[in-house]
Amino acid sequence: MSRKLVANATVLNQAVSADVNSSVTSIEYLDNVSYQIAWTGTLAATLAVQVSNDYDSIKQSGTFYPITVSGLTAPAGTPGGYVVNMNQLPYKYIRLSVDYTSGTGTMSCVVNAKSVGA
Repeated sequence: MSRKLVANATVLNQAVSADVNSSVTSIEYLDNVSYQIAWTGTLAATLAVQVSNDYDSIKQSGTFYPITVSGLTAPAGTPGGYVVNMNQLPYKYIRLSVDYTSGTGTMSCVVNAKSVGA
């Protein structure tokens, strides 16, 4: 019988007028991760998925590095959204980084992750 651990949480849901990072999600024992990203208004920003293996959840510190994610599209002044899938991530922690450029609006990000296998 295969095991399936599931994580699902809203990690970002706020007005954006400066750079912001989502909440950090532990994915240490999870294989497949998706982000559902949506924004409103005239927001323009650059997005990056960042990962860390040394983040300390007690001290809220660690180093995050961006990874290449297929399908990650930046908000460009009109409302929108999409889902990105990331499979077989060999990292302990993940977050979404929003590098604000201009405009106003809100951004939300929901993470879903699963572990599959024996």
